[in-house]
Amino acid sequence: MTKTSGFLTLSIALLMVLLPLPFGGVPRWSHTTLQLVVFSLLVASLVQGEEDGWRRVRRPALGLAALGLYGVLQSFAWPSAVVGLVSPEHLRVAELVGEQPGSAALSLAPGASRFYGLTWIGLGTLMLIASRLPRRPSARVMLLGGAIASLTFQILYGARMWLSRTGTIWGLDRGSADRFRGTFINPDHFALYMEIMLAVLLAWAWWSIRRAGWMRTWDRRILLIAPPVIAWLTAFTVLAFSGSRAGLLAAVVATVAQGLILAMRQRRLHVGAAGILAPALGLVAVAWIGLQAGLGRWFGTSAAELTWNARHDAWLAGLELWQLFPVTGVGMAAFREGFPLVQPVGLDGAWLHIHNDWLEIVITLGVVGALLFVWAIGSLLLALGGAMADAERSLDQAVLLAAMGAVIATMVHSLLDFGLTMPANAALLCILCGLALSLPPGRDAA
Repeated sequence: MTKTSGFLTLSIALLMVLLPLPFGGVPRWSHTTLQLVVFSLLVASLVQGEEDGWRRVRRPALGLAALGLYGVLQSFAWPSAVVGLVSPEHLRVAELVGEQPGSAALSLAPGASRFYGLTWIGLGTLMLIASRLPRRPSARVMLLGGAIASLTFQILYGARMWLSRTGTIWGLDRGSADRFRGTFINPDHFALYMEIMLAVLLAWAWWSIRRAGWMRTWDRRILLIAPPVIAWLTAFTVLAFSGSRAGLLAAVVATVAQGLILAMRQRRLHVGAAGILAPALGLVAVAWIGLQAGLGRWFGTSAAELTWNARHDAWLAGLELWQLFPVTGVGMAAFREGFPLVQPVGLDGAWLHIHNDWLEIVITLGVVGALLFVWAIGSLLLALGGAMADAERSLDQAVLLAAMGAVIATMVHSLLDFGLTMPANAALLCILCGLALSLPPGRDAA
């Protein structure tokens, strides 16, 4: 690797380690740091990197950046005639609060829309940068090392809190410690981080098994296979101890999907059994260590919680909110300001998010933003599928398998939670996808 490409790879590896530390990257200063670092790395990536690394990634990355730009545009003050045409409710709200006559923003929280729009642009840029990283094994090992180092710290830090039954993170009391959460405030957000890492570890385990076939002695095969298998079982157990029902469900679905992807890619149906065997072994490990601690929230889930709990009431109210702002939405990151307009009696408290990323996209960005989001996700899935069909080297296939598993887990988890609002989770996912899409179309990777 050249000095510039080595610097880029090391910077991305350090970003994966450091970004989760400040409460999953949720403080505003952490967002600002991410934005500045990413845009600085973009300059370096333009100087050095894979020349054809843009080709597969450009559409999904552009889709994310377009969403961010749309959020920034929502924050601007537009002429009343324009606002009245595309979103009359925004104009009515502006008149009620006595804003400057003659203009109104297409967001109920213009400052938040502008700020978080820059983060979305930064995430799209990060995906582009990751696609420009060298495809050499040494670079992949460095990035895997960064991911494993981050995972190790999260598990060790979370274990200290969980075993001591203290909810203090970095000296700040964050409530109960009965659920594993690492450095994240919300255990469910930590669960999404673990799901993404589980997809990486399963891909690493599959690659190790492929490589072990070339080893002549059993001791070398075991030394190659044991680390990723043990790491996956440990991570799955930690995920279960986070108590996240959505997280455990998403992890199982993603693991089964990874098995099916391998079965279709290799045209060997028995390979897909790995996607079923792995979660089964994980559940056995959880039961052996502590069944109640790991699966207690699942056992305690009542039928009422699965049908008419507070989240379902909030979703119905959220749909009413979208009907007020159907075209443009209430504004990026403006759900907290918009939800009181429709919040039903009995649904107490301040709702920062609606616990469904898919629905929140529709509510905050409207039909326009939803179409941009679907385009970005659709482009990403098509690009990953095309890259997997073209990939010949087992290392390239492993990276793609990790990215596809992470995307599937995130899509399932986002139906029940809002873990992607954590920059650490979103950035890790973008890095994985960018790295996986660095293989150019139509090129033999052998």
